[in-house]
Amino acid sequence: MIGVHAGAGLNQQIKKPQYRAVCEAACNRGLECLRSGGSAIDAVTQALVALEDDPVTNAGLGSNFCLDGSIECDASLMDGSSLDWAGIGAISSIKNPILVARALLEEQKREWPMGLIPPHILVSEPARRWAQSKGFASANLSTDRSKSLFMKYKSQLERQEESSTFQHSGEKRFESDNATRKDCGTKRPRSVELNFQSRNTIEERLDTVGAVAIDSNGRSASGVSSGGIILKLPGRIGQAASYGAGIWAQDNVAVTTSGNGEYLMKTLFARECGIQLLGTKPENYAPCIDNLFKKSFTDSPYLKNVTIPKSAGIIALVGCPDEGSGELMWAHNTHTMAIGHSSLSTPFKFSLSELPHSSSMIFSSVSLKVSCNKRSISLEKL
Repeated sequence: MIGVHAGAGLNQQIKKPQYRAVCEAACNRGLECLRSGGSAIDAVTQALVALEDDPVTNAGLGSNFCLDGSIECDASLMDGSSLDWAGIGAISSIKNPILVARALLEEQKREWPMGLIPPHILVSEPARRWAQSKGFASANLSTDRSKSLFMKYKSQLERQEESSTFQHSGEKRFESDNATRKDCGTKRPRSVELNFQSRNTIEERLDTVGAVAIDSNGRSASGVSSGGIILKLPGRIGQAASYGAGIWAQDNVAVTTSGNGEYLMKTLFARECGIQLLGTKPENYAPCIDNLFKKSFTDSPYLKNVTIPKSAGIIALVGCPDEGSGELMWAHNTHTMAIGHSSLSTPFKFSLSELPHSSSMIFSSVSLKVSCNKRSISLEKL
């Protein structure tokens, strides 16, 4: 069984057919591995390759641009049976970062000479050189859409910086004038409000992709790939290349996240969700996830000084080996999240999950077995 997502953020309804198509292609590619006896980690890897190859996603081809106009990607994989994890961060000019992460994961299985410990994460230019040494060819990851989005937000940022400079100089003059005219009643100059940190603007730039799977032997795996947030500083690494933040897989549980990378890293949100779900009964999944979103993310003490919206989405798969089935669930506090899922005995299903206006978070789950019964719960604001 396999579940994938094409990002939690502001997925446009007009692109719903594209999101459905890429999620279906990813599920089909993963199921092909499982059908031929492949492992969960094989299925997740191949599903993510499909997601990276489609320019509609912010992963691999069509990834977001950095502030300097370059493109750097993050990716990681985790095997729930061995608990091995491997990540690639800020890598440029490689078509499928997830395949590089997979190659690094395989390195951990062999014994290195002289007692050397194989790396669990490689970043930036050395990561690219290592990938090329393993046979991964260079590739141009930019598309017309990603270039256009970059120019749009770069222009906004430049205008905001100009406005900020004007405000700063105006305040200096105001303070100087106040020294001699305290009661002049002069008002401080106001900067132009570009709303660069509005929820809509932030979520339009969040669409990390992920996949979770459980194979016929009950082994779980999870993976994530991302071009990162647009206009990020070169060298920045997000949750997709951070242990416990972007993914978690352990025993019969697999989790992958999307959203504000820095906040997902500070809270180790993927790991928190995975650990809690390990001992939770199916009937308690909804309150468990609701509590996790509040206690471990939006109301986390690690994020107490954050003033902009804290956006996140997760998909999680919990297997029931004795019953030959599993429960896939997803939750998000973003406007939308694009999810696809299927198994060897259930057909592909797609959902462009939308957050109701009256809710602060939405939770949905589906049983992956012969019959497909979905339940959805909107969690109201307190």
